[in-house]
Amino acid sequence: MKNILLVGDFLEGSGLTNVLINTYKHFSKDRYKISVLKYGGSNKIDAELNTLGWDIYSVTPITKNPVRYLLEIRQFFKFNSRKFDVVHFNYSASWNFIGVKLAAQYKIPKIIIHSHNTNYSKNSNVFVTRILDLLNKRGKKIFSNVGNIFLATSQDAMEWMFDTDLIRDKRKYIFKNGIDVDKFEFSVSDRQKIRKSNEIDNNLVIGFMGMLNERKNPFFAIKVFEEVLKINSSAKLFIFGDGPLKRSIEEYISNQEVGTNIKLMGKTKEPGKWLSALDWLVFPSINEGLPLVLLEAQTNGLSIVASDSITEDVKLINTLYFESLEQTPKAWAQIIVNNIDENRVSKKKKIIEAGFSSEEQSKMMESLM
Repeated sequence: MKNILLVGDFLEGSGLTNVLINTYKHFSKDRYKISVLKYGGSNKIDAELNTLGWDIYSVTPITKNPVRYLLEIRQFFKFNSRKFDVVHFNYSASWNFIGVKLAAQYKIPKIIIHSHNTNYSKNSNVFVTRILDLLNKRGKKIFSNVGNIFLATSQDAMEWMFDTDLIRDKRKYIFKNGIDVDKFEFSVSDRQKIRKSNEIDNNLVIGFMGMLNERKNPFFAIKVFEEVLKINSSAKLFIFGDGPLKRSIEEYISNQEVGTNIKLMGKTKEPGKWLSALDWLVFPSINEGLPLVLLEAQTNGLSIVASDSITEDVKLINTLYFESLEQTPKAWAQIIVNNIDENRVSKKKKIIEAGFSSEEQSKMMESLM
């Protein structure tokens, strides 16, 4: 039996977490033992990991307490490295290279490093960014020297986290984010039930799905919606997600006349059903790797307007429109009101043909083991 260690955030609602679970849940339990090294203590995702039969380890997040993180992750690899044949690191940037360096030091046979983004996960001040840039440069060299396999969600993500000159002759692959396509197929029944239970009727319904943080840019989505309301006064905005901006969004909504047309939904356990109920998804992220929610929404046949900072590799259907964040919210709103889709159908087959099924991506990952 081959023992695999997955290193990642493993948080509820995290796209990275969903990619890892969607990929590895198809691995044979007779041939592979999966373990997880995550950041922080227990959370709601642990129940799903336990159901899958995966062992769970955790360390303090480096962003919370760097000294404790360094001590804990060193102890982890020192005492556990012999258990694993493969370690699969999942990162947004190369500045956090300590785990990779320790995996090599304690001689885990195969090291896979996976890039999930095209920039830093959080916006920082100039001083912090300069430090991160220096650490990133160092991390790229370490990754290139000790990694065995290099994965990225897109070519941009590959170039962001790896020194492509140094890994030219090594094994590197664009690994498509796989989704469970059956969960996101468009359903007329789900659409009718959800719209009826939420008293939506025939309103134009726009959605935002993602962490409520600066990178996901939810306030821009609200500004776009406010422009839509000037044209369609019965439109509604449903915001799905949680995060550090939640309170400020609540305060903003409570002080606006349009607040009654906006509803914060928190995290949903039924994103596929809600995608069927929506008419549009607004996705104004400042940067991304290859976002799962856009694959899920396209599987559903939902119309989308998204930031053009996102890789074009994610576009699989013609009702995904890219727009610049330098354009006004009014310009984004015009895309929505001028392109209402009256012939909504599932695009599941197209997504599978494009290679974004989690089962197909699982087969690819297994071939790398």
